[in-house]
Amino acid sequence: MAEAQCSHARRVRSVIQRDLSRTSGETAFYTAQLTLGICKSCGHVEIYCDAYKTVCDWLMSNKANGKEKAKASD
Repeated sequence: MAEAQCSHARRVRSVIQRDLSRTSGETAFYTAQLTLGICKSCGHVEIYCDAYKTVCDWLMSNKANGKEKAKASD
Protein backbone atom coordinates (compact mmCIF):
# COMPACT_ATOMS: atom_id res chain seq x y z
CA MET A 1 0.00 0.00 0.00
CA ALA A 2 1.08 3.53 -0.63
CA GLU A 3 2.53 5.36 2.35
CA ALA A 4 0.84 8.64 1.42
CA GLN A 5 -2.29 9.29 -0.58
CA CYS A 6 -2.26 11.84 -3.38
CA SER A 7 -4.92 14.53 -3.04
CA HIS A 8 -4.46 16.02 -6.53
CA ALA A 9 -7.41 15.71 -8.90
CA ARG A 10 -5.60 15.69 -12.26
CA ARG A 11 -4.67 12.18 -13.31
CA VAL A 12 -4.07 10.50 -16.61
CA ARG A 13 -5.47 6.99 -16.95
CA SER A 14 -4.62 4.00 -19.02
CA VAL A 15 -5.38 0.30 -19.15
CA ILE A 16 -2.57 -2.24 -19.01
CA GLN A 17 -2.56 -6.02 -19.30
CA ARG A 18 -0.07 -7.97 -17.23
CA ASP A 19 0.76 -11.61 -16.75
CA LEU A 20 0.63 -12.47 -13.05
CA SER A 21 2.22 -15.46 -11.36
CA ARG A 22 1.99 -16.85 -7.86
CA THR A 23 4.91 -16.35 -5.48
CA SER A 24 5.35 -20.12 -5.24
CA GLY A 25 7.54 -19.99 -8.35
CA GLU A 26 5.29 -22.15 -10.49
CA THR A 27 5.06 -21.54 -14.20
CA ALA A 28 1.30 -20.85 -14.42
CA PHE A 29 0.34 -17.32 -15.41
CA TYR A 30 -2.91 -15.35 -15.29
CA THR A 31 -3.39 -12.36 -17.55
CA ALA A 32 -5.22 -9.50 -15.84
CA GLN A 33 -6.38 -6.12 -17.08
CA LEU A 34 -5.44 -3.30 -14.71
CA THR A 35 -6.26 0.41 -14.67
CA LEU A 36 -3.27 2.67 -14.18
CA GLY A 37 -3.63 6.25 -12.88
CA ILE A 38 -0.73 8.71 -12.80
CA CYS A 39 -0.99 12.09 -11.07
CA LYS A 40 0.09 14.91 -13.39
CA SER A 41 1.19 17.04 -10.42
CA CYS A 42 3.34 14.72 -8.31
CA GLY A 43 3.73 11.47 -10.27
CA HIS A 44 1.83 9.34 -7.74
CA VAL A 45 0.81 6.04 -9.39
CA GLU A 46 -2.27 3.97 -8.59
CA ILE A 47 -3.07 0.56 -10.01
CA TYR A 48 -6.60 -0.82 -9.77
CA CYS A 49 -7.91 -4.24 -10.76
CA ASP A 50 -11.57 -4.33 -11.80
CA ALA A 51 -11.68 -8.13 -11.58
CA TYR A 52 -9.82 -8.24 -8.26
CA LYS A 53 -12.00 -11.01 -6.79
CA THR A 54 -11.18 -13.36 -9.66
CA VAL A 55 -7.48 -12.45 -9.56
CA CYS A 56 -7.34 -12.91 -5.77
CA ASP A 57 -9.07 -16.30 -6.02
CA TRP A 58 -6.52 -17.41 -8.62
CA LEU A 59 -3.54 -16.08 -6.64
CA MET A 60 -4.75 -17.72 -3.41
CA SER A 61 -5.51 -21.11 -4.95
CA ASN A 62 -2.99 -23.69 -3.79
CA LYS A 63 -1.62 -26.77 -5.37
CA ALA A 64 -2.88 -29.97 -3.79
CA ASN A 65 -0.74 -33.05 -4.46
CA GLY A 66 0.83 -31.39 -7.49
CA LYS A 67 -2.50 -30.42 -9.00
CA GLU A 68 -4.28 -27.10 -8.73
CA LYS A 69 -7.53 -27.21 -6.78
CA ALA A 70 -10.55 -27.08 -9.06
CA LYS A 71 -12.97 -24.21 -8.55
CA ALA A 72 -16.58 -25.02 -7.77
CA SER A 73 -17.66 -23.23 -10.95
CA ASP A 74 -15.47 -25.45 -13.18
